[in-house]
Amino acid sequence: MGNDKWSLFDFCETLVTFQTADAYVHYIRRKTGNRRMILLDGLHRLLKTFRVVNLAERITGNKRSINKRLVLYQLNGFSKQVLERYAKEYYQECIKPNLISKIHQMLLSRKRDGWKVMLVSGGYDLYLKYYVEEFKLDGVLSTSIGFDRKGKCTGQFNGNDCLNEEKVVRLNRMFPEGTGCSESYSDSITDLPLLKWTDKGFVVSRKASQTWAKRYNLEEIIWD
Repeated sequence: MGNDKWSLFDFCETLVTFQTADAYVHYIRRKTGNRRMILLDGLHRLLKTFRVVNLAERITGNKRSINKRLVLYQLNGFSKQVLERYAKEYYQECIKPNLISKIHQMLLSRKRDGWKVMLVSGGYDLYLKYYVEEFKLDGVLSTSIGFDRKGKCTGQFNGNDCLNEEKVVRLNRMFPEGTGCSESYSDSITDLPLLKWTDKGFVVSRKASQTWAKRYNLEEIIWD
């Protein structure tokens, strides 16, 4: 990180009010009315009804993102061009109207004060890039959607899901000499590795305090 000051933000339920990854897939299914997507979504719901997905998540310790992978597979076969077009629409129609103003303004304030600002998120790269571009952020670490050589979506991740410890793995790769002055923001205890990786971690909470924030001696920002 050198002499730069870095401010790292989770995205889903930290800067925006909802979980954006699965919602992106659902958005495309609603927009297209694609029968294959509808069928796969029905099968997924059936598996959840019989708790097959929950059992698989417990067995793997939630480290394989099984539910998220099943949802993403609905995009198998779509062209990159089509998914990018829907990503831009999704950003404008769903993400921007649901930004958490208090945290978003803090991010902009950090930019004005000369901090380097980066997203570290399990959201998908296709739509996060529009937030990064619009607000001139300094980078993004996120989950990438895979495409084959012909530009068709594989319905799988390209690499690992950018969640939990994977965020720290990527940060260590990006900054092998360690941290300078750094801070991070997240709503979830699953991001404890990220919050502890930086010099200072802030827990973002909606309406009420989260007990784990105090347990780990983390400062808290409550928004309503």
